[in-house]
Amino acid sequence: MTNLPKAYANLICYSDVAPYEVLSISKSGKQITIRAMHAERDPSWKPEIVPGGFLGHCVNQREQRWVITSDESRETIKAHKRADGYFWSAFGKHRISEQPRKFYDYNF
Repeated sequence: MTNLPKAYANLICYSDVAPYEVLSISKSGKQITIRAMHAERDPSWKPEIVPGGFLGHCVNQREQRWVITSDESRETIKAHKRADGYFWSAFGKHRISEQPRKFYDYNF
């Protein structure tokens, strides 16, 4: 099995990011099996919304903190490496990372 030095394949959804964990890698390294992770907003962080934009502007969104854990109840999916270097699943583009990442764009 080809080993990637990183264990996460975060889904890039325009400006949002959703965490996925890599469960296995094909021998060629061109296909990975991944599973979405559970992400819950850290209760110690609250979005600070000020007037602006459509309904408001979150001034501290770059400081978001999330509690991210494995979720074995989620189904596994396959993602394939394309010529652009990213892995793509039926849900979109995944960026390989050493850490799971969640980001919600409050200003979109």
